[in-house]
Amino acid sequence: MRIIGDHGEIRATELAEQLGIGTAGLSRHLSELVTMGYVCRRPHPDDGRAFLISLTPAGTQAVSDEMHRRAALLQDMLEHWTDEEALSASESLTKLTESLQTAIRAMKPGTIQPPIPAGEKTK
Repeated sequence: MRIIGDHGEIRATELAEQLGIGTAGLSRHLSELVTMGYVCRRPHPDDGRAFLISLTPAGTQAVSDEMHRRAALLQDMLEHWTDEEALSASESLTKLTESLQTAIRAMKPGTIQPPIPAGEKTK
């Protein structure tokens, strides 16, 4: 939901790509979120086959509440860390996140491993 909130409104196919999942799997998740009142979906005005996804006010509030809850939890868990330790960990996690997102985007949706370049052997 955070990704949806970050975009304001996003095509379902683009969201699936960013999450590294297939559109069928995304559709199931979105249906649940629509039923719960967190997400709304509307036909794309320029592409009758596509849908635009956005958060409802309840969805925006849920994301905000969860981000605050997580921040408070992390503050409590890391209260004994120095600023330098926290900065180092943050930089490492940012680099790890970027690497994982790059690998996920390289995968074909619905698979569990990245494609193997032609001529390379599997391990």
